[in-house]
Amino acid sequence: VTAVDGNGKAIEMTKTAEGYSFVMPASNVVMKTVFTQSAIPALQGERQQGNPFLPIYDFNPDGEPHVWEDPDHPGKYRFYFLSSHDMDKTHYCTTNHVLYSCPVEDPTNWTYHGEIINPTNTEHNDILYAPDMMCVENPESPTGKYYYYIPCNQGGGRNTMILRSSRPDGLGDPFQVINWSNSNHSNTTGILTFDPSLFVDDDGKVYGYWGGYQSTCHGAQLDPATNFTTAVPGTQKDDMLGDGLQGDTFGFFEASSMRKIGDTYVFVYSRNGKSSEPTGSNYNQLGYATSKSPLGPWTFGGILVDAQGEVLNGGGRTFAGGNTHGSLVQ
Repeated sequence: VTAVDGNGKAIEMTKTAEGYSFVMPASNVVMKTVFTQSAIPALQGERQQGNPFLPIYDFNPDGEPHVWEDPDHPGKYRFYFLSSHDMDKTHYCTTNHVLYSCPVEDPTNWTYHGEIINPTNTEHNDILYAPDMMCVENPESPTGKYYYYIPCNQGGGRNTMILRSSRPDGLGDPFQVINWSNSNHSNTTGILTFDPSLFVDDDGKVYGYWGGYQSTCHGAQLDPATNFTTAVPGTQKDDMLGDGLQGDTFGFFEASSMRKIGDTYVFVYSRNGKSSEPTGSNYNQLGYATSKSPLGPWTFGGILVDAQGEVLNGGGRTFAGGNTHGSLVQ
């Protein structure tokens, strides 16, 4: 595991009898025994796949994986792991997002890039929920190609804030908000709201997906002329899956994530299970749907993950409630 600060400088780790320690560069606070030798075998010089694949002291829900070219080594590719940052004991998520990545050929050699989004970028000390990012060349805005979406509107609700940089880690080019709607930076423009998700198709067209809580799933082709804040006219679908609010087939709850495998579009999402199903009514499932078009029509595919705990002898579960949010990467 390699740790770096926001300027790309390596953070020195010291091995002790109890485990490892390092100095947090922003505060000069020494963090001791934040993980043990047995917990993270890679720190002992061993290479091993397994879970958890990130340090056990860091909490990173709402995972969104992507593979992009390494900006420091053209022709090489890295696996980037985006997430929320769940480091507060009293509520979900915090005011920053961090980034991890590894070479695609070595999924045990993770680099911690540090904070890439914080109140310096967003200009507000606001809670940051599930993000997504896309890499796309936009002739309308040639200065940056990484677009970072967060439901962090300051004018009320959870409309999406869009930030842009020339690098996925923001190194040397920090992410900056590009969709403020007014001069005092209190509101953002655009159609995406909670749990934004981005997808760049093989032909370069960009699609956005969003929705959560008591909402249907929305989808649209996004317009490069507006920095991907609005829909190409005639493409927006406000009940994309087609069975209404948490309908009986798809059961959409939130956590949209689009992928393409071969010529099949795979839409992954947090699903509300049904009481008639073996796992019962819950939000612990990652469901998926498939289509031959990025905006449907869709066929329910099934359940990828049921995050409930194991069934105990008495019929209960070790973890019976909650939510899940994730995706796929090929």
